[in-house]
Amino acid sequence: MIVFTHDTRLQQAISHLSIPATILEVSRQTDSVVHVAQVSDPVDRALDEARAVALDGNLPQEVADRVLPAMCRVALEAAFLEPARRRLRATGLSYLSVEQKIGKARPLTELAALALSDTPMERAQVLEAVARDHGPWARTLIQQCNAGTHQALPTVADRRDLVKSTERLAKAVQGR
Repeated sequence: MIVFTHDTRLQQAISHLSIPATILEVSRQTDSVVHVAQVSDPVDRALDEARAVALDGNLPQEVADRVLPAMCRVALEAAFLEPARRRLRATGLSYLSVEQKIGKARPLTELAALALSDTPMERAQVLEAVARDHGPWARTLIQQCNAGTHQALPTVADRRDLVKSTERLAKAVQGR
């Protein structure tokens, strides 16, 4: 069966129901060149994009400081999404209720809290739980990825290391 759609809910349903499928993305490039690519896992896709930015030697440092942590945060949000959905569904919530709860989780720490616990958690509790489960480096990583939201951006000293650490935590979270 072949289905063409702009609606991302089909891909989410296929993933949620564990239906084996090949999902292709068709995009129009410069000069109307059509590009077809297999859609990868949202975490892998976000990591690939962050990696490309990290490896760009022509990117000014002030741009990397602003963009790269946000891109890594997107990868971590994608990683926490499935464990949050699984945990919430296991509590007996309907699909709609789960999606509404996830939709209300704004910062990364709120989404992580949904993946980690049945009871509400404060930001500090989430960071402590992440550090306990994955090590203090994971807490620091989340803080770095959230930097700039409420304070000045720190310099991303090692762009590649930021992406590697993000990948390490994202894969660990996905394995929950």
